[in-house]
Amino acid sequence: MITQEVIAFIKGQLATGASKESISKMLQDNGWMPADIAEAFAQAVPPVVSYQTSAPIQPVESVKTFQRVEPTISQAQPVESLRPAPVIASQAAVVAPKSSKMLIWILVVLLLIVIAVAGYMVWMLNVQKNAAVQSLAAMQATQQAQQAANTQASVPADQNPANASGVAIDTTNWKTYSSTKLGFSFKYPDTWKLVEDLTKKTVTITSDSISDQYKGVPLEQITFKATNKSFFTPPVVTKVGAITYDNASKSLVADGCLPASPLFGSAGSIAAVNYGGSLMSDPAYSDSAILTKSDLIVISHRSMEAGSGEATNTLAQNQAGQVGASFSLVNNNEVFVPACTPAN
Repeated sequence: MITQEVIAFIKGQLATGASKESISKMLQDNGWMPADIAEAFAQAVPPVVSYQTSAPIQPVESVKTFQRVEPTISQAQPVESLRPAPVIASQAAVVAPKSSKMLIWILVVLLLIVIAVAGYMVWMLNVQKNAAVQSLAAMQATQQAQQAANTQASVPADQNPANASGVAIDTTNWKTYSSTKLGFSFKYPDTWKLVEDLTKKTVTITSDSISDQYKGVPLEQITFKATNKSFFTPPVVTKVGAITYDNASKSLVADGCLPASPLFGSAGSIAAVNYGGSLMSDPAYSDSAILTKSDLIVISHRSMEAGSGEATNTLAQNQAGQVGASFSLVNNNEVFVPACTPAN
C-alpha cells in the first residue's frame, strides 16, 4: 500500500537531484515491490502534458499585387449579425503509461504468498518463544525459592541480598505506614512519595531518585493492594501461565502450585508468591501475592535503570528491598504458606 511517507520521500530525493533509478533501488532494498514503487512515482511526479495546435501555421508564399479598383456606390445592404468564428480548441496529447495487468496480478499473488509464509513463521516463533519463556520462568521461580531458603539464615535482615553490594540501609529516619483497614504495615524512606487510595484499597510509594534515561521516571515504584481471591477470577495471564486461586489448596496455581519465597528476595522478609514479572526488561518488574488466613495482598514492584547514575540506582534498589523486608501484617492476621513451598 502506497503511503504519503513514501511519496514524500520520493519528492525529497528528486529535489536533491537523485535519479529515479537510485531512488527505486533504495526502495527495493527496503522491501518495496516494483509495482508499488512505480505507483508511488506516478503520484509523486505527475505526468508531463504536451500540447499541439489543431492546425500548424503555414508560411506565406508570396505577396500578390492587386489592381486599384475605384469604389462604386451601391444600395446599402442590411448587415448580418456578426458571429464569432468558431475557435478550435487545442487538444492535449497525454500519453498514458503502459501497464501490464498480468504482471500486476502475478506480483499480487506472490506478495500474498510471501505474507502467508511470513505470518506462519512468526506464529511458529511466538509459540516456541512462549514455551521457552514459561519453562525459564518456572526454573527461575524454583531457583529463587531455593536460593532464598539457603541464604535466609546467613544474611542479616537489615540488608538487601537482592543486590550484589549487600550494603546495609540506615532506616533511622524512615517513616512507617500502617493501616488496620488494609491490614498491613511497612517502613519507607522519608524522601519517598506515598499515595493512599482507600477506595481502591491501594498504597503506592515512589522513590525520590529518578531516571535520567527515561525523562524523569522514578527509579522505584511499589504498589500494595488489599484484595481477595476474586482478584484471580478471571485468571491473571502472565509469562508463567494463567494464574488462578485454588480453593482446595488455598494457593495460587498455574500448571501446578506456585511456591512462596521472601518478598523481593530480601532475607527475613514475609513469604510471598511471585506469579509474574521479568528481570530482563526495562523496567524490571515483579508481581507477588501474600496469602493470608483471610484475604490476599497483591504487590507490584517496578524498577527502572538509572542510566549513568549507577550509584543512585543501586541505592534505590537497596531501599526497595528494605521496604520489602519491613513489610508485616496487622490485625493479628497470619501468612499462609503454600504446601508446595520448599522447606527452609
